[in-house]
Amino acid sequence: MSDRRGFTLLEVVLSMAIVAMVVAAVFAVLRLGHRAERKGSERLEANQRVMVLADRLSWLLAGAFPYRQFDTDTGRERIFFDGEADIMEFVTTSVDRYSSDAADRPGLKFVRLALASGGLRADERVFYMNDAVLNEYVLEPNAVSLRIEYMEQDRETGETVWVGNWDSRSREYMPLAVSLDIVLQLEGKEVRVPTVIVRLPAGGSKGTPVPLPRLP
Repeated sequence: MSDRRGFTLLEVVLSMAIVAMVVAAVFAVLRLGHRAERKGSERLEANQRVMVLADRLSWLLAGAFPYRQFDTDTGRERIFFDGEADIMEFVTTSVDRYSSDAADRPGLKFVRLALASGGLRADERVFYMNDAVLNEYVLEPNAVSLRIEYMEQDRETGETVWVGNWDSRSREYMPLAVSLDIVLQLEGKEVRVPTVIVRLPAGGSKGTPVPLPRLP
């Protein structure tokens, strides 16, 4: 006769409990790994959005040009560069040389950057045609906050100061630099874009380039 015997009920129950704990631990590790991968992907996507947005804004502003146009309100010419805390209008040489768009072909184009309900928008048109149809597009649909400041230099002391608006009717020159603070809403969280500071090569009195001071 064989003296082998089967498993007792207690042994079976203990074995099933151990297997259940091992499976639960494996699933917990897999879940943590998936969560970490998802957060890493979200962080990477956010960083890419920030880089693309900062590069685009820097490119547009670096080409800001002191284009003069006749102002019917004042009866004299003024440089076309105006801005508030959440909107800015200027003419730039930063155009797409390979674009077939009418705004890019002349080599200069009018640009309006503004925060709207659909995010951070850019409107472009032929720079010398005030009634031309705007080419409207969204730079960043997840932008929920925009604060723009403009660097001005005291002509007597040489000191610089950031101001919250720029009116070309009272200033016959362009700012030395522009600062943009942008907040994005991503996955239910606010992501603050590192401050974008762009020096304007044509900044200075009446559009004449001047030595730029060191930014803080």
